[in-house]
Amino acid sequence: MGFCTSCGENYETGAQFCGKCGAHLLSQMHEAGHEYATPEVAPYAEEAPDVAASKSNKIWLGVIVLAVLALSALYYFLFLRDDMKGAPAQTSAAAPTQATPEAPVAETTYFAVTRANIRDRATTVGTNITGSLQRGDEAKGSIILGEDGKTNWLKLSAGRGFVSMINLAEIAPPTLVKSLGDKIWVSTKPLVIFAQPDRSAAEIARVGTGTRFTLSGMTANDFLEVKLARGGVGYLAGGAALLTEVEKPKAPAVAIKFDASNCNFGPELQALFERLFAQAQARSKSAETADYPDDQARSEALAKLSEKSLFLPLDRSFAGLSVKGLGQHLEAQSVYFAEPLPQVISALRDAGFSIARDGTIGGGDTFSSGVYAVQGPGTKYGRTELSCGV
Repeated sequence: MGFCTSCGENYETGAQFCGKCGAHLLSQMHEAGHEYATPEVAPYAEEAPDVAASKSNKIWLGVIVLAVLALSALYYFLFLRDDMKGAPAQTSAAAPTQATPEAPVAETTYFAVTRANIRDRATTVGTNITGSLQRGDEAKGSIILGEDGKTNWLKLSAGRGFVSMINLAEIAPPTLVKSLGDKIWVSTKPLVIFAQPDRSAAEIARVGTGTRFTLSGMTANDFLEVKLARGGVGYLAGGAALLTEVEKPKAPAVAIKFDASNCNFGPELQALFERLFAQAQARSKSAETADYPDDQARSEALAKLSEKSLFLPLDRSFAGLSVKGLGQHLEAQSVYFAEPLPQVISALRDAGFSIARDGTIGGGDTFSSGVYAVQGPGTKYGRTELSCGV
């Protein structure tokens, strides 16, 4: 306990300033000759409790924020980054869009291989002919499917119309030194169809005997130009040799009115069969009256004779087929054709014959009839026969 020398106010021991006048008490004590221990001072001032708490809270908040950011970054790299790479870029709703221009349709140049009509639609049904192309004329456009859904047509440039592709080819046709006017001809041997009138050109097809051709004409280098069923043309080598066969005079036609119920081939052929039958009877009678060593020898001779057929060569035509002969057998009769079996069956069916898949012809219980490949001695007169017998 002491008192202030400035104002006389008492103060507690250890006070540094007077509570009444504010005078410095330590200086008064030094002046009075008193020694007091100076209170120990901390290296730095302590913060008030509320300030320290506030600072601690901020530190923890920072830690939490950093932890959240770290987790977010980890989630992005693990789950979102790969998905976002393929995501389309977002465009502003207000940004105008522009339509992608359509690619131009490719056009190709073709050439007419015969006179071809230009129509106002891609069909031959109910259309108007607006023009025509002559052989060798160019036609530029794009190929489309016709209105029938089966045939191809060339849609001409600049809306000029439509031309059937069956009359066009990719290469200009050669000059024909002889026109055959679309003559129909059936081949008698296997042939090769070339893409161009050149033996080194690509082969379109190899066809067999009996192939039906539509002939346009003869080229200057000995090729026959033929029209293809799918459109365009092809070429057969050795045109001059083929032309002799094509222009061979046709044999006179013969009427075949076949009745399977009684094996009657019609009046014209039946008269010829009766001639053969008369020859067979005369031969048998002659054999019966001949002198034999004994009855057994006679029987054997007559049996062999009955097995022999009689043939009559012919050179006639029927339904596009070549009738080359007739045959009279023991209990059957045959008409022989030069063409192969498939061609004969096709032609006879077109002529009204009802022929099954195995070549048989129905219509009678007593007789059997059909169209078959020739075997035995009849091969001298043809490759296919129409036969009927018991």
